[in-house]
Amino acid sequence: MDSIVVNSIYNFIKTKHVKLFETYNFKYHTQKYKLKEILEAILFFIKISSSWKNFIYKNINYNTVYKNYIKLNKYKIFELSYLDNLKKYLKKSKKKKLEYVYTDTTTVYNKLNKDKAKRNAYFKNKKIIKISLITESSGITLNCLIESGNYNDSTIYQNQIKSLNEDEKKEFNNSIFMADSGYDSSYIYELNKVIFKKSIIKPNNRNTKNEKKKRKLNESEEQLYKKRIKVEHTNQKIKAYRRLNYVYEKEIKNYNQLIYLCLNDILIKKI
Repeated sequence: MDSIVVNSIYNFIKTKHVKLFETYNFKYHTQKYKLKEILEAILFFIKISSSWKNFIYKNINYNTVYKNYIKLNKYKIFELSYLDNLKKYLKKSKKKKLEYVYTDTTTVYNKLNKDKAKRNAYFKNKKIIKISLITESSGITLNCLIESGNYNDSTIYQNQIKSLNEDEKKEFNNSIFMADSGYDSSYIYELNKVIFKKSIIKPNNRNTKNEKKKRKLNESEEQLYKKRIKVEHTNQKIKAYRRLNYVYEKEIKNYNQLIYLCLNDILIKKI
């Protein structure tokens, strides 16, 4: 399966970033490894390692892999190749795949990041970042946003939705949106009205003492809401990649590209 992911990214660079691809044709005397070998090494790295300095892949030392990883990140290769693969995935049965849309955030503890990680009182005042996903009915990520750890889930979602262009919003016009109680606010309901067909958000009744005022999902909504577990499964899959469990990158843009490489790996299994 790794070879399919590598081939996909390799072909994306070959066809969409020709000048970058040409830098890997051994015209420079310093080049020792093929582009596919570099991509294999980076993918292998996020699965098993937490440190560049302790990493070796088929006798390719960490310095070579790291320099190429930074080089590819400048072109946002992993993100753009993911979006390219996502278009291919949605091309077939798009309406069915977008019938249900889910959102959720997951928390990642910080080690070295300096531009996004912020302290959060709910996590023992540790520095964290939050990854917010919007997924389709099978849990494939449609949109990913990394935000500072001191933002609540509702605020992150609002920023995420507002960042979508009009064409992206139109894709959701026939979708049923689902989220947990952290997103239960009148503002989000109003925001969603112009985007989604319907919103099913688990009521947050923690501050409502009057039993008559407490809201509940009806039976059909409860059944649909159970499907929201798909987005939680996607978050669990991301956490299965060892390198992604902590943020070691000083610049969040580099960590962001590793997330998209991981999402590419998850997506390829569905195509």
